[in-house]
Amino acid sequence: MASGLSRRQALVRLGGLIGASCAGWLGVGGKLKAAGVTCATYCAQYSAGPERSHCNRICANCSSTSKLCGSSAATLVCCAGTCCNGRCTNLAIDVRNCGACGTSCPRGASCVNNSCVCPHGFTICGNACVNVSTDRSNCGTCGHACPSGGTCTSGHCCPGGQHLCGTTCVNLGNDNTNCGSCGNVCATGKVCVSGRCACPLGQHLCGSTCVNVRTDNANCGSCGHACAAGSTCIGGACVGACPAGLTRCASGACVNLTSDRNNCGTCGHVCATGKTCVQSVCA
Repeated sequence: MASGLSRRQALVRLGGLIGASCAGWLGVGGKLKAAGVTCATYCAQYSAGPERSHCNRICANCSSTSKLCGSSAATLVCCAGTCCNGRCTNLAIDVRNCGACGTSCPRGASCVNNSCVCPHGFTICGNACVNVSTDRSNCGTCGHACPSGGTCTSGHCCPGGQHLCGTTCVNLGNDNTNCGSCGNVCATGKVCVSGRCACPLGQHLCGSTCVNVRTDNANCGSCGHACAAGSTCIGGACVGACPAGLTRCASGACVNLTSDRNNCGTCGHVCATGKTCVQSVCA
């Protein structure tokens, strides 16, 4: 044998050279990965120099080249999750890749356990989370739109200017049983005006009662101003009683209803031209 090597030593050295050669060919020396693709093979796609060196550094600490993820050598990482279009992500929580790459959640939704979920009280309608109790375009159910100008309350459409009280659409501005808010009932004698319980036109609130201070003997002219016995409240002033046989009309005048042709039988009853009032009858 050359160099004085024994036959045994020569065979051992030859075996080592063959083994090293086979190891390199199998990729062990080149960091063979689970998929059978070595770091050297994978990183060959990048330009020699900094890019390829960076790839080799990342690959050296990754258990498999199948886990390498990045849109370029500079963004390359060893991905513990799922690689979606060069971006390492967690499909269980990623709103842009929820459950699968490319599955985006609607506006306002979150990705929870691989599924898109809206906040409490909201429903997925198309590409957004909406409240079907108040959304005019999705009132009660997705796609159910209220008429133009209408409102959506508790999932029911009401015409413009109205609100839902129970199962009925009402105008809170003038509804005596729902004045200003559902269930607010105006007291007897009052009416709902602009969402507030008030006295009818021409009347005033005295205590808890609506009265006409122009004709009310107990509140003549103002609340609490009572006319004396025998007097009458006319035009907001207390007027004394008429002489016997005469009646005071709304004008304040005392008239004889049996003979006054302008107040024949009753105040304001005028006899036709050419006729007179006889015993309260035009003749």
